[in-house]
Amino acid sequence: MMSPRVHEVNVNLPHPALPDGDWADGFSVVVDQPFDNARSAGDAIIAAFPKWMSPALFLRKILVAPFGLKGAIHQNGSDRVGIFPITYEASDALYAGIDDTHLNFRIVVEIKDHARGQQVFLKTIIKRHNALGRYYLRLIMPSHRRIITSALAKLN
Repeated sequence: MMSPRVHEVNVNLPHPALPDGDWADGFSVVVDQPFDNARSAGDAIIAAFPKWMSPALFLRKILVAPFGLKGAIHQNGSDRVGIFPITYEASDALYAGIDDTHLNFRIVVEIKDHARGQQVFLKTIIKRHNALGRYYLRLIMPSHRRIITSALAKLN
């Protein structure tokens, strides 16, 4: 269930984070204490992810390995927000994500001034490559929504 503070927002496709994306969702929350930039907002969102995420990601890594799926790749020296490599960064927007055989995805963190503080957006843009990508997205969608809305509700 979504917090009353968290709102679903439209994401227009194509989106510059992933111009060939074919699926997207987005959520926003207004915070009282503004973040200095999109990276600090992204770091706060990742820090607010539920604690069960780490074991779930570890299990996912094991389960998808036979299918040749990469998941998050830990490259030495790469710039990241959480486990996600950053693909673009400006003061008011950050894109991060990976390209894989089943789908490409980007998370987009944006911040905008708001009359009551600052509006923080978290959007997910996906390009599904095949049936596995479509199935995978359907499989993770209930958890995805819960993780995102829970993390945004914890900001402030």
